[in-house]
Amino acid sequence: MMKVAVGLSGGVDSAVAAFALKQQGYDVVGIYLSAWCNDRSLIDQEMANQVAEFLKIKFKVLDIKKDYESYVIDYFYQQYRKGRVPSPDVICNRDIKFGLFLDWAMKAGFDKIATGHYAKLQPGPNRRLAVYRPKDKAKDQTYFLFQLSQSNLNKIIWPLSALTKKQVRLIANEHNFPNKDKPESMGICFIGEINLVDFLKQRIRPKQGPVVSTAGRVVGEHKGVWFYSLGQRHGFNITKPGLLPPKAFGPKGLKPLYVIGKETKKNKLVVSDKSDCFIQQLELSDVTTIWPDEPLEDKTLFVRLTNLGPLLEGKIKKTKNFHLVALTKPTLITSPGQPAVFYDKTDRLIGGGIIEAVS
Repeated sequence: MMKVAVGLSGGVDSAVAAFALKQQGYDVVGIYLSAWCNDRSLIDQEMANQVAEFLKIKFKVLDIKKDYESYVIDYFYQQYRKGRVPSPDVICNRDIKFGLFLDWAMKAGFDKIATGHYAKLQPGPNRRLAVYRPKDKAKDQTYFLFQLSQSNLNKIIWPLSALTKKQVRLIANEHNFPNKDKPESMGICFIGEINLVDFLKQRIRPKQGPVVSTAGRVVGEHKGVWFYSLGQRHGFNITKPGLLPPKAFGPKGLKPLYVIGKETKKNKLVVSDKSDCFIQQLELSDVTTIWPDEPLEDKTLFVRLTNLGPLLEGKIKKTKNFHLVALTKPTLITSPGQPAVFYDKTDRLIGGGIIEAVS
């Protein structure tokens, strides 16, 4: 009998994943990854324990707080100090859920690990595994999985790939799971919803700086470039609107202004109206593919710049240091540090990279 370590988060998705595997005859053990300590984590751990008791499976708590701090939180703050906007969930999935947890499970004698992710694994050519978007496109989590490798994927099961969230809830209700009514978790992996500025202020001090127009004129002030993303339209003060260009004004006065640039070393924000918030080219570093060495150059593919964001058609070219993605149509600006994730027309996850610059 195949032995599977299921990451039980306390939520409905992982509970139904464990239930489905048990129904299929696997030897299932529930593992709670204790990565953070707050009110939510204490509730989640207790709920995961209750789910394991309900399903009559063994349960273990794996304390990974130091590793989570090192891999995810330190990276998070490091990137923001550089003026970038990282995706901690990408690192969390790569290094924690499908890195540290997977490695621990293999050493502990498990054959596979499983999670409640909405993603689909299928055999591909040359004995490779392919990752596809799941049945429930509104719950698709493949955006956060683009850095997984074939060695990871060979040891993973995603039991919810053919289910919708509605079906998962129905299963939990029909069998009277103890967490059947638990609200969906949101926010940062293992931490949950946070006030981002307050969270950043724990390690990054506010520092007032100038807000400038595209012409370089100082038109206002802000609290520190680290607290802003490109495309953001709040959190800064415009104190000298008269120095803004005419296009910043409409029939009703000053138009909404957006952050379109950051000069981190000078602690300076550049703002403009929405007409300057569109980009058509991305410069990417650290590009990886699910299938090793899959050719990308001049290939028409679809790029996603945010989780559950639109799939944007584009092509990739390789330069000496970066991959350049040219989008077929302009799209709203996004920040360096964020992932750009590639798919083909069959919804297969190709891979992705990290945005270094946009234009």
